[in-house]
Amino acid sequence: MLRIKLKAIWMGADFRYSERTNYNNFTRMPQFPGMLRANEAFLFVSKSGNQLVWLLNQQDINGKVKTVEVTDSRRWRLTGGTWNPLMVANYAKEVGIELIGIKTFEQHYNENQRKRTART
Repeated sequence: MLRIKLKAIWMGADFRYSERTNYNNFTRMPQFPGMLRANEAFLFVSKSGNQLVWLLNQQDINGKVKTVEVTDSRRWRLTGGTWNPLMVANYAKEVGIELIGIKTFEQHYNENQRKRTART
């Protein structure tokens, strides 16, 4: 499982376009947080909220004839609903990514239950 830091979430990506085109569109926006570094990812969420793409890395592969840019990404479609921001770590885990510093929904829930129990 990859350990990745989530650098940004872009809501409203247009999934009629490729990941590369969506990335290029994101770089032109004022809220663009800067280029990805090693072990960082962007999460693109479709306008309808039922598709997620984890954009993990872009790198150049040097060939004999030319250099080719490749994009490592994981696409996930939610059937029967839209994404829930509280579940982002759960979604990541399903595609083989462990988000650094972001708890799963169950971890949040259990922590809140412990706090409530401690107050009473």
